[in-house]
Amino acid sequence: MFTSTRFAQRAGAVAGVATLLGFGLVAPAQAAPEAPVDSPAGSLQPAGDVPPTFGDPLTTQLCGVSGDGLATSGYLECHQLFQSGALFWNELMGAHQVQGAIYQAWVNEDSQPARGVAPVNQLQPTTNEIPVADGVQQSFSYADQGRVVYFWSPQTGAHFVDADTAAGQYFLNNGGAETLGFPTGEVVTAADGSSVLQTSAGTIQANFGANGESAGNFTAF
Repeated sequence: MFTSTRFAQRAGAVAGVATLLGFGLVAPAQAAPEAPVDSPAGSLQPAGDVPPTFGDPLTTQLCGVSGDGLATSGYLECHQLFQSGALFWNELMGAHQVQGAIYQAWVNEDSQPARGVAPVNQLQPTTNEIPVADGVQQSFSYADQGRVVYFWSPQTGAHFVDADTAAGQYFLNNGGAETLGFPTGEVVTAADGSSVLQTSAGTIQANFGANGESAGNFTAF
């Protein structure tokens, strides 16, 4: 995915982080402000000061040129991993932080999203944490390798919703956590493309129609 050898070290660093972190619930820290897209090339400083909750760095600042960008190939991107957080920056999306329970869930998630072949922990944050109901949400994607949104609340912990599944699209298009509750697990997809998502408020069952649109229903508890 990356043309830079140093940037490709991320996969090894993620594996190392997974051995260091448990799956205990950690409340998310305050999200950093969005950074301008014209941040100095190669600099992670626009992501904000490193919060003390990030712990010790596990990598130096790693930069490379993407071989398959969000809009075009060949843009510069950088990241740095810590024990309990990560900083990301690229020329298209600016700077973002991943931290707390969402970081722990993301960095340990090696399953593949519905679209693409890269695991979830190779997707990059495209937003910081955004408050929703009594928790937060944060979006991740990378080129055509998948789109997921992580949700966290004190009651449910952190789980991702795959935006390319029928149940995931139904959830995101019909009010998300504000209306349908926080996910209590990930989307489960059957061989026929139908899928189910359990939330704190009920169950979503959905499938794709003939034109690719998501159709489903929500059964409240």
